[in-house]
Amino acid sequence: MGFTASLSNTAKVMTATMLVVIVVSMVPIFIEAHAHFKIIISITIAATFVVSWGYSTRGYIVAHRQLIIKRPFGNKSFDLKDVRSVEKIASKNLRYSLRTFSNSGLFGYYGMCYTKKFGGMRWYAANIQNAVTTSPLRETRL
Repeated sequence: MGFTASLSNTAKVMTATMLVVIVVSMVPIFIEAHAHFKIIISITIAATFVVSWGYSTRGYIVAHRQLIIKRPFGNKSFDLKDVRSVEKIASKNLRYSLRTFSNSGLFGYYGMCYTKKFGGMRWYAANIQNAVTTSPLRETRL
């Protein structure tokens, strides 16, 4: 059974805003900078967007006793036999999340985070308002 992962309005606005801000802020650099610097900056910005998109969550599949997180750069798989419970997370419990190595809004919400209530977490979300938590999962690569 498959499910799509639709970006929240916040993530859509964040992604569009970041793109506009970067393009507008690049105009003076491209007018004044040397050719080598323009190339380095362009590659860095393009790589940031491509990597952010590539690791973003595009959907979910529940099949063969596994939860599969669909991503352009490779899916993530978790054995459902390791899940003891699932519960919806109230937005207030994510309010002061510490992003230890994550992306929060550019093409979604994913990576490693920490909250006082839940401790260390891995996020694979397109819409943080629909967040759920589970018992600890063991991650396996597809």
